[in-house]
Amino acid sequence: MEYVPYLIFKLHGSLYAVKAVAVREILGLPELTPIEEAPACIAGVFNLRGRVVPVMDLDMRFGHTPCRYLTTDSVIVLETEDMLAGIVGNEVLRVETIASGDIEAIPDYVREGRPGPHFLDGEAKAGGDCIMLLNLHNLIKHEDLAKARTEREERPALTGHPAFCPGATDKERRVFRERANGLSRPAGEKDVSGLTPLAVISLNNEYFGVELGAVREFSGIRDLTPVPCCGRHVLGYMNLRGNLVTLLDIRGLLNLPANDAPAKAIIAGAPFTVGVAIDDIADVLYIAREDITPAPMAVEAPGERYALGTAPYNGRAITVIDLPKVLSREELIVNEEA
Repeated sequence: MEYVPYLIFKLHGSLYAVKAVAVREILGLPELTPIEEAPACIAGVFNLRGRVVPVMDLDMRFGHTPCRYLTTDSVIVLETEDMLAGIVGNEVLRVETIASGDIEAIPDYVREGRPGPHFLDGEAKAGGDCIMLLNLHNLIKHEDLAKARTEREERPALTGHPAFCPGATDKERRVFRERANGLSRPAGEKDVSGLTPLAVISLNNEYFGVELGAVREFSGIRDLTPVPCCGRHVLGYMNLRGNLVTLLDIRGLLNLPANDAPAKAIIAGAPFTVGVAIDDIADVLYIAREDITPAPMAVEAPGERYALGTAPYNGRAITVIDLPKVLSREELIVNEEA
């Protein structure tokens, strides 16, 4: 049986997945430039550090009415068959390994009357979720995109030039444009090596940055088992594909109150494999080291320093957490022999 990691994301309440090996980056949706004569499903292009990346609207690709874009939307940049392309998702959820035995073929009644291309490889069951697995070759490179261009040319002419997200507010436009400007920054080899990928997470309605290198994967929280004789910072054990992982609550170390129970987790691999409870994964962004303002000498706790600094995000400054140092706190280590 084959086991393949997939990136799972949500679009209008439905779950989709692409093979994780094809995912190059996950970005907050930037302002897109509509391209004349492009297929209708291509929402536009943006400049990714010197490379033009077309972005596909899955609603249009599947023949649905397109929905208004939001600043909380993401672009999943895919590299397949030597080309870059993006697809829009509402929410990136997690990376999850799916066994080939858990993948079911698309029912015949779905295929009936629709002679290719087929954009789905199958459906997977994960817990109580049904996940549709995308076929990237058919989705992005199939020749029917050329036919879509012809169909677009045959439609009645529209008044004026196309605009990206015409219903956006002035504030939303500024966010989209700032993202596009940041992503278009030319980057030579030296600049690329200096870019730091940050996962933007939310806790108690506040945003924090975590260096992506410290993150093994993201996961939903399921089947949490309490651990007796542990402090409040230990929420319990969770089953992650057959392995028991301790789930920690670091809000106390960040001077945040423990309000609602978090729904998601960061799985960190250093200094040891452990889960950190969070509310949500808001974004993944790439930022130059010089754009991270070093933290002052003020500390969260005596003798410790948990903030690497602050970084700009959507017009605000967010704290970048030194996650390995946080997890090195002695009171966060569960002594299973005690």
